[in-house]
Amino acid sequence: MSYTINFTAEPSAHEVGTIHQGLERHAKQKIGKTSFEPFGFMAHDSSGGLIAGCTGVLMYGYLYIKLLWVDESARGKGLGRKLLQKAESFAKDNNCRYITVDTFNWQAKEFYEKMKYKIEHIYDGYDSDSTFYFFRKKLCDHL
Repeated sequence: MSYTINFTAEPSAHEVGTIHQGLERHAKQKIGKTSFEPFGFMAHDSSGGLIAGCTGVLMYGYLYIKLLWVDESARGKGLGRKLLQKAESFAKDNNCRYITVDTFNWQAKEFYEKMKYKIEHIYDGYDSDSTFYFFRKKLCDHL
């Protein structure tokens, strides 16, 4: 087999889709099921502008929050909490056992702790003396 490897700053939708399909075929072979469902909750202001959003994926019995962002003009008003609660309800509705999310010390560490997420892993050594935190929140008691 002959191939080349090329860098791309923005993979196409087709490329990303092909990768997802390959992973799902592999999962089907190995564990008999596939489960990779993207989700998003978006908040828009009265003029339709995006002021906050939460995206992620449902995967094999858990929900991973990939991005959670609130515009500076809307911070401190409970919007991040409401988005996270929407994601948590969505996870429960889809029988997820837990939720995971990650953040840096200068981003939202205290926010996730306040929302009852527990630190599972801490990684140091990032630029600007940043520390990376991986959080998990159990949604059921049988874990």
